[in-house]
Amino acid sequence: MSLDWFGDKVNAKLREENIKRLARAAIFLENEIKGQLGVKGAAISGRDKSGRFTQAVYEASAAGDFPHLQTGELRRSVTHEVDESKMVARVGTNKLYARFLEMGTGKMEPRPFLERTLEANRPQLREILTGKG
Repeated sequence: MSLDWFGDKVNAKLREENIKRLARAAIFLENEIKGQLGVKGAAISGRDKSGRFTQAVYEASAAGDFPHLQTGELRRSVTHEVDESKMVARVGTNKLYARFLEMGTGKMEPRPFLERTLEANRPQLREILTGKG
């Protein structure tokens, strides 16, 4: 009688599957955030003193709402990364003004879009991470 140990192979497969699930969850969340940033504010245009049209200015989002789409720069900057060694995924943006939108400033109420989208999608993320979704 002999006993064969396959624990290392099993652990490697489990780790590989968990990394895939983590990446799927990060991509899902990234896409959800980008979708929330896709609502375009109403364009407000006018004429200058000579009667020529001026550049359109977009209506700002209200406090507490998702930021309105103006140039698409913020939406394009949202991305994800997976740190396989720590089994951590990060979703966010490198745009400095995103922090001001998310947290607000002394002169502007927040327009949260990162944490709010995470919280709204927590059940779907849990399903992805547990292999049910």
